[in-house]
Amino acid sequence: MAIALRPRGFDLLEVLVDRAGRLVTKDELLALVWPRTVVEEASLHVQISALRKIVGSDAITTVSGRGYQFTLP
Repeated sequence: MAIALRPRGFDLLEVLVDRAGRLVTKDELLALVWPRTVVEEASLHVQISALRKIVGSDAITTVSGRGYQFTLP
């Protein structure tokens, strides 16, 4: 089954999966997914929320005030 992801959502998922099991800071995510672009953290939150709807809420853990961690094996 194919699932449609927006380009930024795909990039974000790729970064999280590549670093599965470790904390990825908000600043790191913003720099890797939105390079050379000024964006607010709200954009990150929107993309994380969309990804959780696709991969499940347990797949991405929020580390309060610091970042996110992909937790699926």
